[in-house]
Amino acid sequence: MSVFFDMSDLYKEVRLMGEDAASIDLAFLRDDVMESIMIQFDTEGHGSWAPLSPNTLKKKKNPAAGTLVDTGAMKRSIFGEYSSDEVVISVGVPYAKYHMTGTKNMPKRNFSDINLEEIISYATGQIIQDITG
Repeated sequence: MSVFFDMSDLYKEVRLMGEDAASIDLAFLRDDVMESIMIQFDTEGHGSWAPLSPNTLKKKKNPAAGTLVDTGAMKRSIFGEYSSDEVVISVGVPYAKYHMTGTKNMPKRNFSDINLEEIISYATGQIIQDITG
């Protein structure tokens, strides 16, 4: 499962300013998005995730771990990549989609539920500030 951040509008704006869009390094955007996702895990969706059921708590290997953390495999499988015009955040375990969308027996706990518009707006502002000095 992956989340894509298309930065093509930003590149158009940069080119209109007469600058070379190829010089933009999106590593900071990838890092900001990854940090936002880790905060979701650490704060249990900023307190918005439904608590685990008593049955699930009994099955957990580490009941003291966070709502979406048992072995830590899903959290560790999250990785980010970037190219010249996009940032992609992916999760390397197939069961992540059930947590993100929910099922009839499990509430949605979307750890990628971050404010993408705010992050992209911040990134755009940072890049333009870097270009214009």
